[in-house]
Amino acid sequence: MTQAADWLQTSIMETRGLTRGRSGTTHELTPERQGTYHYTIGPYSEPVLTVQPGDRVTFWTQDCFEGRIRDEADLPSQVLEMPFINPQCGPVLVEGVEKGDVLAVHIESMSPWGENPRGTCCLVPEFGGLTGTTHTATLNEPLPEVVRKIHLDQEHVYWSDRVTLPYRPHVGTISCSPEIDSINALTPDQHGGNMDMPDICPGNIVYLPAKVPGAASSSATAMPVRARGKSAAWPWSTLRSPRCASMSSRDGPSPGRVSRPRISS
Repeated sequence: MTQAADWLQTSIMETRGLTRGRSGTTHELTPERQGTYHYTIGPYSEPVLTVQPGDRVTFWTQDCFEGRIRDEADLPSQVLEMPFINPQCGPVLVEGVEKGDVLAVHIESMSPWGENPRGTCCLVPEFGGLTGTTHTATLNEPLPEVVRKIHLDQEHVYWSDRVTLPYRPHVGTISCSPEIDSINALTPDQHGGNMDMPDICPGNIVYLPAKVPGAASSSATAMPVRARGKSAAWPWSTLRSPRCASMSSRDGPSPGRVSRPRISS
């Protein structure tokens, strides 16, 4: 038994979850099955898929621009309609999950999809930590709009002819539904959302507090590599995203101790 497999079998998800480690049906949430994507996370979107605790779900994610930036000549200010970015896969309803439960999501694997997978990275006017925004004024002029398309495969991210980065994918946005609010998909909060954490990656478990019956879980952008933080560029995310084993952990951590997302690695 490998160390990773041993760790997983002794995790809270496996030992105290409803399914006790049993796996169920595998589902594919393709773009065709998804249909319309959502730009908010909340209890008012109709579920596109219903699963049982222990089922696996493969999410086929769009990039955070939903494919509108096709090449490096497409400027964000011309082709994007803010705030309609960061499209969400889901919601996925997990039967039997009640308000106050904890939804455990084990990210098993991530891989690029498409014949020639490419990501998109760009500088966007009035966005990021290196320039003024609509909320924070700075003295410098807005950064120039620059778009870069990056090729990648399951081993590397080819930033340039001289720079090649390791392929280390993670999920940018994952959450359960808030109880009453419909929150912009760009916003992180106690429900999860756009957390952009490299630790939400294959092999790790994310514990999310369930605020509504069924939890109404959503997942969106997936990224092939990331530094600790984001300064001015949007992430790139043309990926086939997590194969998740979703389980509620009713007799696991209490809601008082899991009032916001937790990661186990």
